Amino acid sequence: MILDFDLDLVKHRLAETVAWCVPRFSMENVKNSLRTSPIFWHYEKYEYIPPSQRQEIDEFADVVYAKRANALSVDMPEYIRDSLSGGRLLLFYMSDSLCDGIGPIESNGFIDDCNFPPWDTWIYHGIELQRPFRDSKFQELRDTEYVISWVPAEMISLVDMTIRTLAEQCLQWIENDHWNLSFIDLLRS
Repeated sequence: MILDFDLDLVKHRLAETVAWCVPRFSMENVKNSLRTSPIFWHYEKYEYIPPSQRQEIDEFADVVYAKRANALSVDMPEYIRDSLSGGRLLLFYMSDSLCDGIGPIESNGFIDDCNFPPWDTWIYHGIELQRPFRDSKFQELRDTEYVISWVPAEMISLVDMTIRTLAEQCLQWIENDHWNLSFIDLLRS
């Protein structure tokens, strides 16, 4: 069961994200160019993202979306409204992350130690309830919490390498979603 997925909101935030990120991204500063200050988010390294932190992440995501929207002009260029501008959409399954520090090594800092993409690229943070756990032999059901983000064209190959390197498969291109999240078909339409 999906919890409050709003396709129009996602499309709007995608346009804002692309408009915000395209002029700010720098290959010379991959780690920080899309982690805009003064929005700083400090979290401790965990073996997984605990439920107590999930509310904090949700609140942080709302701050990111609001600050970005307030900073952008209402009239975005027409070419950005329905475009990925050469980028791709990435899913990050927060509860699957091992926070093992591999992400920044493979992605030149674009993905952080806990495998979060830069917050300026976040489009949507959501949860689907009672999804079958992909590796469970016992058909275990659990809630699946995720972040959808946009990856600039220049970072696709490094993020792809990161995806292939992470054993826990917490990062996936949206078209390769292994959870079969119910909103994926909505995004494809």
